[in-house]
Amino acid sequence: MARVDKELEQYRQLMTVPNVFENGFSLSTFFGVMFIALVMVPGSLYMELLAGQGIGSSAQWVTVILFMEIAKRANAKLSRAQLFVLFYLSGTIIGQGGGLLWTQFLVRSDAALGAGLSGAFPIWVAPSDPAAYENRTFFQAAWLPAIGLIFFRMFFGRLDNMVLGYGLFRLTSDIEKLPFPLAPVGAQGMLALSDDLEWKAQVQG
Repeated sequence: MARVDKELEQYRQLMTVPNVFENGFSLSTFFGVMFIALVMVPGSLYMELLAGQGIGSSAQWVTVILFMEIAKRANAKLSRAQLFVLFYLSGTIIGQGGGLLWTQFLVRSDAALGAGLSGAFPIWVAPSDPAAYENRTFFQAAWLPAIGLIFFRMFFGRLDNMVLGYGLFRLTSDIEKLPFPLAPVGAQGMLALSDDLEWKAQVQG
């Protein structure tokens, strides 16, 4: 008789696989993405340049809770799938970091100049020509190597994530059925928010 690990079974029973999967991308999530791009991302970049660190994962929860409150007052409904799409996209967009904005700040900072690193950065990091910074725009030929490197990293990063990350996840989750102890934490947080939204919608209805 096979030995049953009670702790392992407890983790496996925290979350159950849903019977129906819904499409979470809609007009509401589109406005959510626009809000993230126009409000949360500039705030994250400002915090990163000012304090040396970004908003972090709190921006994801702030975005989801904010749109939940808007949906309550507009008598609109946000499904679990829509909340998850907002949560995932906010983490993806804000998690990109300062990018070129941080790079151009670094290469011209007092610390870099004091260390004698002015002009020592390769062109695929930042332009060495001071004229590239006079127009205050990245849409110029001097920034093409740095922009090209960013697209290169994004493409192969996504490819690596889909092939190795998602592929190994399906292997360990669906085939080997290994537990992910910390995965239910975020998922149950999303479910708690969506259940609260659905309950209040039923009460008001």
